[in-house]
Amino acid sequence: MCYLAQYDVTMWTKDHWNIELLKHMLAMGVEVDSHSDAATPLVWAVGHGQHDAVKVLLEHNANPNAETEDNVTSLLSAVAAGSDEKRSMFCLIFLVLV
Repeated sequence: MCYLAQYDVTMWTKDHWNIELLKHMLAMGVEVDSHSDAATPLVWAVGHGQHDAVKVLLEHNANPNAETEDNVTSLLSAVAAGSDEKRSMFCLIFLVLV
């Protein structure tokens, strides 16, 4: 099985995820809740205000309650990432609606 967290670097470019690559990898069966040394892809996307990636990950059943080793969830990551309030707010809305 292939894990999404192994490919974080290939999907992350400047401030935007490569959404088409993300969709393709998920369609090919890559594990949506895989953990890297930092977090799950959902926690990572939420923490960087990448609402398009958050939406895609949630559509593919990413677990919004998954925790990092430090007990950080995607919701906590969204709140902590409030530096860009508009993007963080979109992420919070997606998480609350799940």
